[in-house]
Amino acid sequence: MGGIIAMAYRREMSPIVAGRSLDDQRELALGVLRQRPDGRWIWKMDPEYIRQRVKVGPPERPMLWPALQRLTCPALVAWGRDSDVLSEAQARRMVETLPKGELVTVPAVGHAPTLVEPAVVAALERFLGSSGAHA
Repeated sequence: MGGIIAMAYRREMSPIVAGRSLDDQRELALGVLRQRPDGRWIWKMDPEYIRQRVKVGPPERPMLWPALQRLTCPALVAWGRDSDVLSEAQARRMVETLPKGELVTVPAVGHAPTLVEPAVVAALERFLGSSGAHA
């Protein structure tokens, strides 16, 4: 029952999640929740981490563009077109910054694609199918 309540809470907090199928919502919920032996559902996140974020704010993030420039292996960026976290401009910049970057746009998906969407599966099959050059 708690899993259903948690899924309802996530739908309320994120319209993007609400637009997904119930199976997808269940899968997304299991990524951030776990069921205790007593049957209660709890967040997988460390409560101290959450308290620290509320008290201090988000951690300072390093500049990651130079790190992307140094990645010489092929990289596939799966971007959910409805993302409220990563803009299309940022996704395109990532692909342009990566020496061997490729973008797959996932329609009707927010942040982040679960890698089971048809567009991602097709891109992964193609990308990994030519992985002889990627090894």
